[in-house]
Amino acid sequence: MDEERIDRDELARRLDAQERAREIVARAAVPAPTHLRTRIEELSAPSPPRRARRRAFAGGLAAAAIAVAALLVLFLPGGAAGPGLAEAAGLARLPATGSAPAARPDAPALLAADLDGVAFPDWAAEFGWEATGIRRDEVGGRRAVTVFYAKEARRLAYTIVSGDALSVPGEPDATIEGVEFRFVVTDAGEVLTWEREGRTCIISAPGTPRAKALDLAAWRGAGAVGF
Repeated sequence: MDEERIDRDELARRLDAQERAREIVARAAVPAPTHLRTRIEELSAPSPPRRARRRAFAGGLAAAAIAVAALLVLFLPGGAAGPGLAEAAGLARLPATGSAPAARPDAPALLAADLDGVAFPDWAAEFGWEATGIRRDEVGGRRAVTVFYAKEARRLAYTIVSGDALSVPGEPDATIEGVEFRFVVTDAGEVLTWEREGRTCIISAPGTPRAKALDLAAWRGAGAVGF
């Protein structure tokens, strides 16, 4: 009787671990490969007899672990080092640590803030988005700068990450003047990402329609905003 209770407890713990793995897969921006998703769905079917169920657990947990590992690779540049897109996007949730950068007097379309020479745009005159603050971070050994903007009751975060461009899953959602833009779902919500001068840029703008976010990201300020 005690052995049977212990078995049930162990099965419950393993089922709980398996469910957590499935939740991670469900939240990811890119689905796991078809054969892995099929395997996970099979594991959620009505349970077989106890002995058969025990034999299935090892394979089931291994499949779930492989699926999660595959998804993590998609969010890591080169599959191993540096900050993932999701980690960089999460900076949008943090507060500003510095005052808003001023407009550059020599280039009205730019703010006096940049990363590796890639300057942040000044959207105030063209779009009504005013810079409200800035923060500087290090993620995965790389520098990241985020400028926060506000318009009415809405808030927007624009992050630039140093180093080579991060790997981004999926096909482009839009290509504007040769620049590819992608909307990606992360734990921080949906973000828009693209490259400027070889650096990854990320906009997190909850409540802002995709078309408006694209207008902001693709704006070149009569050539002042470099790509």
